[in-house]
Amino acid sequence: MNVTEHLIDCIAEESGEVVQAAMKINRFHVDGCYPDGRGNVEVMVQELNDLQAVVELLIERGVELPGLGDRAAIEAKKKKVANMMLIAVRRGSLQVDTY
Repeated sequence: MNVTEHLIDCIAEESGEVVQAAMKINRFHVDGCYPDGRGNVEVMVQELNDLQAVVELLIERGVELPGLGDRAAIEAKKKKVANMMLIAVRRGSLQVDTY
């Protein structure tokens, strides 16, 4: 395994940690805390920062990630998520206060 492959593995690992932190928020509420006193959101932000750090390391190694940060792609995804949320609301699987 070379350094680039190692960093790709780190991205996968950090992504999993983001998922785990997000699930803790879902299960134990956005205002919840870990037993050590760290807030659920604080932990998720830490994991997101860790993920961003590894992405930056990959870029610093010269690995090109064409399209990363593409505003048009990001806005398209936001629209898609909004549409999926509307479907979930209609099906009764999502309740929203304001949307």
